[in-house]
Amino acid sequence: MAVDERARQQLYRKLEEVLGQREASTLMERLPAEGFGQLATKQDLAQTVEAAKQELRAEIHKVARQQTIVYTTIMAVLNGVVFTALSLSLT
Repeated sequence: MAVDERARQQLYRKLEEVLGQREASTLMERLPAEGFGQLATKQDLAQTVEAAKQELRAEIHKVARQQTIVYTTIMAVLNGVVFTALSLSLT
């Protein structure tokens, strides 16, 4: 059940009758305006953090793989250049 502003005001008036204005105000300030359905639990946060970690690991793995391919290609080309230069200088 969604709690609208009218229901919150009714609750405040009843709390004010029972507890007094100061206590009712203190309690109402502690209640979320949108209801508890909008609050995140520790488990929600842990799941979000774990999902973010997995995404980050996957991205790091992807980038590392790409860099390995690039560096291997560069080394192969440089080795070819060096061996060609050596071959030409020996002839």
